[in-house]
Amino acid sequence: VYIATAQAGDGEMRERIAQQRLQTAQFYENRRQFHAAHISYRVVVDEYPETEAARIAQAWLDEHPLEQIVPGLIVPEVFRAAR
Repeated sequence: VYIATAQAGDGEMRERIAQQRLQTAQFYENRRQFHAAHISYRVVVDEYPETEAARIAQAWLDEHPLEQIVPGLIVPEVFRAAR
């Protein structure tokens, strides 16, 4: 019982932290700092993949590829596969 309660609490805490990180990404996006927003959204997806915040962050990343945000950027194939 105690382990299940602790695990549930851990999941809730991770979701809260992911939501805070998502808000940071949205802050950068609203200020048109798209490169910083991209990095912040990527952190949410990479560090908190099981959360609703990660689903929202991934949707944003899918709509805003890094090549589109940073003109002239050439992304190596190894990084393309990671998406």
